Amino acid sequence: MIVWVLITVAGLALAAGLRWRARRAHIVRLGSYQLDAVLGSGTSGVVFRGLDATGRHVAVKVLDPRWHDDTEFVTRFRAEADVMRRIAHPNCVRVLDVIDDGAAIAIVSELVDGASLAAVLECAGRLTGPQASGVLSGALQGLAHMHDAGLLHRDVKPANILVTRDGVSKLADFGLASPVIDATGASAQVVGTPAYMSPEQARGAPLDARSDLYSCGAVLFELVCGRRVFATDDPHEAMRLHRDTDAPDV
Repeated sequence: MIVWVLITVAGLALAAGLRWRARRAHIVRLGSYQLDAVLGSGTSGVVFRGLDATGRHVAVKVLDPRWHDDTEFVTRFRAEADVMRRIAHPNCVRVLDVIDDGAAIAIVSELVDGASLAAVLECAGRLTGPQASGVLSGALQGLAHMHDAGLLHRDVKPANILVTRDGVSKLADFGLASPVIDATGASAQVVGTPAYMSPEQARGAPLDARSDLYSCGAVLFELVCGRRVFATDDPHEAMRLHRDTDAPDV
């Protein structure tokens, strides 16, 4: 009940921001989708709220046109769509469509009615142990499904775990996900978010499912303690600490 209230409060805060941005968003069409509000933006592009032909709300992640000539970036964006298509699980955000018509490249996915764990933490500060384990259990089931499919997420963090108003946790943002065979090669790169990286991830070493589980542990620590495992805003220092230092006791 308390978690639901926190999700509602976080959702209302996000909705307020959404309404503010929506007044500044032009209503446009992309394929068969009408885009009526901006949900967020990042390095790769903009996420819109859209309506499909049946009137269902969806999330439409549109690649910024400035990246269209960057072959590596476009390949990674398309790879995210391919990964999402392979994942069909109630605890993973579901891809519905991919638009790649030369003029625009976009991923259409289900629109989650809720908030991210990052938003919940911002409102609540921390959760009780039972609340935190309840919220994370669904995300772990989604992660297990990915691992069974031979995929690693590689960027598990509060912002990438969404919780619906019904209390269902869903893994999101598969932009760094990769087949296990790619993550275990000699050319494995340092990818992910430093505050939640496993030691081997911070070293750029080969990865397996245990790396994602370490990141889940870092999320659980933050949910229960109200602070990150290592209290530093310096990404290089965070990577060093995860790589060379034991995590503190709860």
